[in-house]
Amino acid sequence: MKILFVAPRYHTNQICIVEGLIKAGHKVTFWSQYVGLIEEHRGVEPALMKKSLITSIGSYIRHKTLSGGAAESEDLKKFIPSPVWVYNSLKAMKPDLVITRERSRVSRVISICCRLAGIEHTVLYVQEPYYHSPSHPGLRERIKEKILPGVIYTPVKYDPSSDERTYHDEHSYHLPLVYEAGPREEAVHKDYMPGGVLRLLDIGKYRDYKHHIGAIKAMVALDRDCPVHLTIIGQCESEDEKAHKKMLLSRIREYDIEDKVSLYDNIPYSEMNDLYQKYDMLLLPSKAESAGMVILEAMGNGLGVICTRTCGLAYCVEEAGAGASYDYDDYESLAAIIGSFCADPDRVRNCAEKAYDYIRDNNDFEAYYSSLKELMKREYGYNI
Repeated sequence: MKILFVAPRYHTNQICIVEGLIKAGHKVTFWSQYVGLIEEHRGVEPALMKKSLITSIGSYIRHKTLSGGAAESEDLKKFIPSPVWVYNSLKAMKPDLVITRERSRVSRVISICCRLAGIEHTVLYVQEPYYHSPSHPGLRERIKEKILPGVIYTPVKYDPSSDERTYHDEHSYHLPLVYEAGPREEAVHKDYMPGGVLRLLDIGKYRDYKHHIGAIKAMVALDRDCPVHLTIIGQCESEDEKAHKKMLLSRIREYDIEDKVSLYDNIPYSEMNDLYQKYDMLLLPSKAESAGMVILEAMGNGLGVICTRTCGLAYCVEEAGAGASYDYDDYESLAAIIGSFCADPDRVRNCAEKAYDYIRDNNDFEAYYSSLKELMKREYGYNI
């Protein structure tokens, strides 16, 4: 089967899925809007979609009138691929399945061109809770929904801050993200909290929404003699990211916690597995994270997780009993959580073991593939 993925970029959460589909005998193509500053192209080399004329003109104006970060953000939201390029490429490729990411302008163009090109099997991939309260969209949103593919899948099962666990949209499916955990004896550490110090790892771009400052403020709220050290590792390439890291360093000096917090940047994805072995728990303080693939990676490498309730994959931590969650702006609660783990090394190990077992049992490629097969059979009568 020929499968086409369309997304803003080739994110690390697609790597194991793409590699698994290729190993299963499928031909996979990936179209993206841009190439990330730190991006690993295992399995497939993404093809950049051709910009429409209106996108090129709009981008030129934005980069003349807005700051770098603001212009890039607007470019991403307002990107429209060339409909002619999309249609001709689809006709030439003749994919059996097209999976397009998010309720975006790109996905609407892809959906329309698929219909014109006679491609029947289209799926919208979103990162929204599968179980959610019924929504009542207005006319404009209903029109947009009619343009998008009618079949939807999401890797997010539910929102831990909501009690809704029964309602889901018709023609929607939960397909887990994939992380292939290694052998248990290699992932689960032999020694947690060596020397009695809790080693926390915070991974995320040096940008405001990642909210590293929240983790730093929690460190300030802890007792000075609390045995903990926080390491923050993030992408730091753009001028905005460099400025954000500089601000964090300034705050660390201001709070006099330079012995408690370390900052690093631009660690290649290929080195992450070895990195996880040097820490005891993952801390993800993001204001909003539609999924948060780093949660699966950390759990699969024997780390319990502390994360905000606004991280899409926080449900995995809750189901596994592998850590704790909190409201992103409640620094006192985060400090209390960190303090409780510092005082209980056995709990740190217990969370790590539960984390690994959960990923092994729920997030391997077969879990994704069997759900994709069910979707295709039920919606299209198509056997993969």
